[in-house]
Amino acid sequence: MVVFHPQGENPLNVLLPVSLSSGSSIILYGSNGWTFPEQGVNLTLSYPTSDTEIRRKVDNYLITGYEVLLFTDGTECTGSIASGGLMRNHITLNFAVSGITMLSYEFWLYGVPGPARVGGGKAHQNYNLMC
Repeated sequence: MVVFHPQGENPLNVLLPVSLSSGSSIILYGSNGWTFPEQGVNLTLSYPTSDTEIRRKVDNYLITGYEVLLFTDGTECTGSIASGGLMRNHITLNFAVSGITMLSYEFWLYGVPGPARVGGGKAHQNYNLMC
């Protein structure tokens, strides 16, 4: 789920898109922010990361949920999953905001070890129990 906050508002609690399966943990956290002349902005958040050290630590995880907080001085934002998704080993999230001068985000990604790590696809079985 994505929660959009115009500048100055406090963040709200964000619900994950699905209940986390047993054994889920945070596999990635990221944040950043910018100020700039008024413009439209497209923000893309992707996993796996290109950072080799981080990638080695979280390789073969299946995504079980995510949280995204966006802070900006605009009033509208659209967001979508462009590729990958839940119970996959990759995800790309795209966001578009028009007529803004600042944008910051926080991003949490949750996962479980993939079938290669848990043996026999137990993570997929947990997913089936959630649906």
